[in-house]
Amino acid sequence: MPKEVRYLIFSMLELREIAALHLRAQRRLAADCSLTIGKLEAEPEVRLRIDLGHGAGSESLWLAGPELAAALIRYCRQRKLPLPARAGKWLQTTPDGLVFGISSGVARKELARLLGAGAAAD
Repeated sequence: MPKEVRYLIFSMLELREIAALHLRAQRRLAADCSLTIGKLEAEPEVRLRIDLGHGAGSESLWLAGPELAAALIRYCRQRKLPLPARAGKWLQTTPDGLVFGISSGVARKELARLLGAGAAAD
């Protein structure tokens, strides 16, 4: 059985769209609300700060861990990007956005070894 490792790389602009889609689906984003991406952090877990502006003022909220992954999965499904349900999934920040990693048929320890060997070959 072949092993698969994929990286989906999302820009900050795409993360704004992903957050809006997710919050609208959960009815947490009003039609008159503006949304901006405040910050993307890697520690203590990957999380995305979202700043919401509306007539009465503004508020901030965080999408983190499983909720952020759910938002990315919702976006991928809407865009018809196939994601194996049983695949391992992980998040990693980059200077320009976010990496959503997907692996099938590869144990996490083996994946670290394979990625380490690939990086050394570059």
